[in-house]
Amino acid sequence: RQLFDRWATDPKNGVLIAGYAVENTLAKEIMHQPKEVVTLEGRRQPLNCLVDYVSFSAHVDFMQNRNFISRVDPKHIILVHGQKDEMGRLKAALMLQHRQLPESKRPTIIMPPNLQEVKLKFTRRRSAKVMGQLADREREPEEGESVRGILVTQNFNSKVVSPEDLPAYTQLRVGSVSSKLHVPFAGRVETLRLFLNEMFGGVEEEIEGG
Repeated sequence: RQLFDRWATDPKNGVLIAGYAVENTLAKEIMHQPKEVVTLEGRRQPLNCLVDYVSFSAHVDFMQNRNFISRVDPKHIILVHGQKDEMGRLKAALMLQHRQLPESKRPTIIMPPNLQEVKLKFTRRRSAKVMGQLADREREPEEGESVRGILVTQNFNSKVVSPEDLPAYTQLRVGSVSSKLHVPFAGRVETLRLFLNEMFGGVEEEIEGG
């Protein structure tokens, strides 16, 4: 910077800016060719030297970015870590490129500022194989037809089987639990039956002798 302050007034000198220049820096300021600059000492002096810019970056260019995005075909594109104006032009070019696609197939293109939270929604398609007795049917199933069975998922693979087929297609075993509950009741049997049917439904009445 001290050399720049000493040499900037001489038109025989020049400054070559290679690559990206950060906003609100001297490099970014002189790229706009101002007539004067402020030195480190705070005084204003003319900018007579030549200022030029060359692209020098290890990053990919627009064509490489576009080809990569076309191959990956992402649902979401988030542009970060770049100069705001350049990223804005990249976003506009990508939106123009994807405008020809149906709206349902266009990716969302976001250019969030620093510290802004970005929420993405991903939809996952799940499928399961119907196996055993449920699959051994004489007619082909119809679209939207309900299947009653047990869904078993292991190692991200899912299958639907009947309870009777669990031992054959899984390591699970079917068990049963029976219990009795004795509750003293001093009212009429009809009243008790009504309450039980309202609460549980399908109550069977069994009278034990003795």
